[in-house]
Amino acid sequence: MPIFRFEKNEFGAIVISEYFQRGQRSQWAGEGYIMSVLGVIIGLSYLCLNNITALVEDKYQVRMCVYILVVFLFIL
Repeated sequence: MPIFRFEKNEFGAIVISEYFQRGQRSQWAGEGYIMSVLGVIIGLSYLCLNNITALVEDKYQVRMCVYILVVFLFIL
């Protein structure tokens, strides 16, 4: 299975033309890898959010870490 769809541009260089396949019943291998890595990162972020008081002692730093992690999870 190819990782992504590659094409040559007008200068002859090979570029990625498609990251996500347009069809509903198929996908590129890279698409699966991207989603798997995102799932692991999101899971580890929730784990850090759950154990933030064990990692940071100051209340102000705990609050800031929680805000940063929530924004990070929202972006992902």
